[in-house]
Amino acid sequence: MDYKDNPLVIRVKYCVPPPEIKDIVEAPPLPAFSLSPKRDKIRFLKRRSLPLLVELAKPEEKLAGILIGVKYHVPPPEIKDIVDAPPLPALSFSPKRDKILFLKRRSLPPLVELAKPEEKLAGIRIDGKCNTRSRMSFYTGIGIHQLMPDCTLGPEKEVHGFPDGAKINFVTWSNDGRHLAFSIRFDDDEEDGSSGKLRVWVADIETGEARPLFQSPDICLNGVFGNFVWVDDSTLLVCTIPLSRGEPPKKPLVPPGPKIQSNEQKSVIQVRTFQDLLKDEYDENLFDYYATSQLVLGSLDGKVKEVGPPAVYTSMDPSPDEKYLLITSIHRPYSYIVPCGRFPKKVDVWTADGKFVRELLFSQLPCMAETQDGGDAKVEVSPRDIIYTQPAEPLEGEQPEILHKLDLRYAYVYLLHILSLISSAY
Repeated sequence: MDYKDNPLVIRVKYCVPPPEIKDIVEAPPLPAFSLSPKRDKIRFLKRRSLPLLVELAKPEEKLAGILIGVKYHVPPPEIKDIVDAPPLPALSFSPKRDKILFLKRRSLPPLVELAKPEEKLAGIRIDGKCNTRSRMSFYTGIGIHQLMPDCTLGPEKEVHGFPDGAKINFVTWSNDGRHLAFSIRFDDDEEDGSSGKLRVWVADIETGEARPLFQSPDICLNGVFGNFVWVDDSTLLVCTIPLSRGEPPKKPLVPPGPKIQSNEQKSVIQVRTFQDLLKDEYDENLFDYYATSQLVLGSLDGKVKEVGPPAVYTSMDPSPDEKYLLITSIHRPYSYIVPCGRFPKKVDVWTADGKFVRELLFSQLPCMAETQDGGDAKVEVSPRDIIYTQPAEPLEGEQPEILHKLDLRYAYVYLLHILSLISSAY
């Protein structure tokens, strides 16, 4: 991505001035002095000219007003029962539309979820303990119902096998509808000291019995961007936390340099206001620490295979014929003025068993958008964006075909077998 038309954040380290300037700046000032009670002696208190950077960089402790003795109160039972009443479950139909999942949930998150510390990086907020997005909702149980010919529901079959108190996320059907995959996490320091990390579980639809996909408790899900997808009826591609990852980087006491923003064009440039952006090199390293994943192929028969190098993978899309994978990742240089969704991207084609095939350029993507206003929304033009499409393996000299023309800015496209659903905004 080219940021030359936007304000730039230039990373400059502190530099030592020439000796003639350094000697003037660091020349010791006149000492302070103090007379003895009898006024017969004088004490000279020597001092330096400027404080050290390490002193200026020390964190400050700020005390706010505190209300003593005030705690959270539980409301009367008649109010508590209304607030805590479980909402209607979320629903998920099987690929063959013969079964339906009831994903049970609680009404409100516990305070411990809201009080967890979070890292605000590149426009997203990360729960460092779970290595996923912060304040993520969850399901408390899964019920399976058969859809009868008369459109009624059969008796509920509860998915079982995981401990009580499990927090369930990312529930997905296998392609043949015979299995479920989902993640499970627990509160910190519960269940074998998992420290809240997410693990991938699978369940048999016919029996409702669930078990971990990976036998090793060290293989945990990285839920910051990707999670997992079914490659075929019995194999999952999972974004995992790299086993070689150590402790998170520590914030340096002294920053490597000042923060400078400049507008080289010397013109008015309108930039949206984004929250929680990267601020310095430490934020970049911390973002890489939490967002980097190792892709792992895990099958229902227990086979495990690492594929590809560790990277910041953001999406994994299997081809309809289950032969290829479209792998998207983001890479440096990172921006300090836009969130991670606008960082430089890399799109690769892999085989289903994880072998690299080729890297796709923008003009080689199966579906692409081209602006007609030069990227400037203030320009009056119709159409504003044109959507093109082409085969995944185009013939030599084959040109993209126009799929649709939009008067609003293109956002994304869903491919629904022979139909396409296109979304546009502003």
